[in-house]
Amino acid sequence: MSANNVASRLSSTGAYALELEGVGRHFGALVALADINLRVGAGERRAVLGSNGAGKTTLFNAVTGDFPPTSGRIRFFEFGADCGGPIRSASCSAD
Repeated sequence: MSANNVASRLSSTGAYALELEGVGRHFGALVALADINLRVGAGERRAVLGSNGAGKTTLFNAVTGDFPPTSGRIRFFEFGADCGGPIRSASCSAD
């Protein structure tokens, strides 16, 4: 099955491939990410641009689970990253 067919099937469900709602990440008193909101549909591409120290890598690490967010919610095709999705984090929010 081609990637386009998979993207078409997944986009027909209406679910976003990746959805970030109010994502934040703190390291002690340092606020690395604050209230990040992003929706990416199946088959879509997005770029994250910013200067050094803007939080691009921290955002990527929050999405992949290396540094789970300290606030907000990350979902993959409507599955919470911390609730049965492909990535686990310290807390589980009810969906």
